[in-house]
Amino acid sequence: MTAALWLASCARPPAQPVEALAGGQSVAQFALTSLQGTRNGDRLDVRAVYGDGTGRIAVTLHFAVTPPTHLVSGTWEGLGGQGAVHERSSTFLGGQSGPPSLGGGFDLLASEGRPLYRVAIPVQPLKNPVLAANGHYNGYTNARSDAMTALKLTAIGTSSGVVIPKEMLSRLKVKKGDTLYAVETAEGYLLTPYDPAIDEQLQAGQQFMREYRDTFKALAK
Repeated sequence: MTAALWLASCARPPAQPVEALAGGQSVAQFALTSLQGTRNGDRLDVRAVYGDGTGRIAVTLHFAVTPPTHLVSGTWEGLGGQGAVHERSSTFLGGQSGPPSLGGGFDLLASEGRPLYRVAIPVQPLKNPVLAANGHYNGYTNARSDAMTALKLTAIGTSSGVVIPKEMLSRLKVKKGDTLYAVETAEGYLLTPYDPAIDEQLQAGQQFMREYRDTFKALAK
């Protein structure tokens, strides 16, 4: 009982959706109100909007999802300010058999490069595509119906299974004997060749290297 209580007390609290850093306005009541995402090959475009009914912050992110996933560029605007975005961490899951999932933490920088706000995106499916400037959907929804493949359940011994077409195996870049991971999401199961646990470890390692890059540089001398 003592150990269980100690573990519960040491659990990390959930990340606040928006946190004001030095010089930022009060955002204590801000919540993530909108999240859109469009995958196009190895590129993922994301738009997240935070607000409290009176103010808002819109964040636009562009990722390269070839492992390891990383932020290529990002911008934000709102509360009378705007600037670039710095990636603290990010997690990307799948997208081959359904909407891709993304989560992470990001610093919103002032014009001079000083972190002004810190935002968090819980890992979740990007079910709504990013709207382009002309108001049309940006790729993913339109492409999804063309890329969708129906898989029929068949009897395999005393179990049931599906036969994956050769074209889908090629797109997944897997072959006989390889492992696929079924990741449960709000939409169902996401089929991916990438181990989510390994991806999280890579992201944590990248974050560690970024935070201590000056130390590693000094040690390398």
